[in-house]
Amino acid sequence: MIAFKEFTLSLVFIVGWFILIFSIVGLIVSLFAEGIWVFVLVSVISIGLFLIWFYKKLSH
Repeated sequence: MIAFKEFTLSLVFIVGWFILIFSIVGLIVSLFAEGIWVFVLVSVISIGLFLIWFYKKLSH
């Protein structure tokens, strides 16, 4: 059971960072392209930050 928890938490951590990095890159590109998708990308950044926070909260 502990191995499953560790696997799930590491998957959440990796997905959180993946979402965060690519949404920041997308936000920068969107700002250069007249900011069409800024609200969506800021929402996705908040989801990535939530996943990273969730990992840190449950892993300690």
